[in-house]
Amino acid sequence: MNITISPRASIGTTSAHFSQQHAGKILGANINAGQPMELRADNKVYPWAGSTSTAAFFGIAPRSGKAGQPITAFGLATHFRASDVALTIGATYYLSDTAGMISDTAGTKDTTGSFFAINAYDLVVTRSFGKVS
Repeated sequence: MNITISPRASIGTTSAHFSQQHAGKILGANINAGQPMELRADNKVYPWAGSTSTAAFFGIAPRSGKAGQPITAFGLATHFRASDVALTIGATYYLSDTAGMISDTAGTKDTTGSFFAINAYDLVVTRSFGKVS
């Protein structure tokens, strides 16, 4: 089941100093803060869908943005406010088969997990940028 991403989703500033980051990519579609992203062959970032063979996980969006705007991707070790609905502490969460969503169950594209719940509302990214299998 997909979690409801909080409209107040945000990056933990302490973890941001030490997390995997990549700046200067352009959004290929609108995105909301806290949504997982993918890098496609056109060198633009989109909400995660895993729908093309060349798409790669590219972290989470630290803020909402519109297509054409630049964005910095935050990846491995990023702590972020994910949900206003209680998560299961210590549970693994996955890139959903639904575009731009995070799920509490494995799907067809992410069977190993990409996030870990560190408290009732926050997740940590546990996957590096790259292909998902």
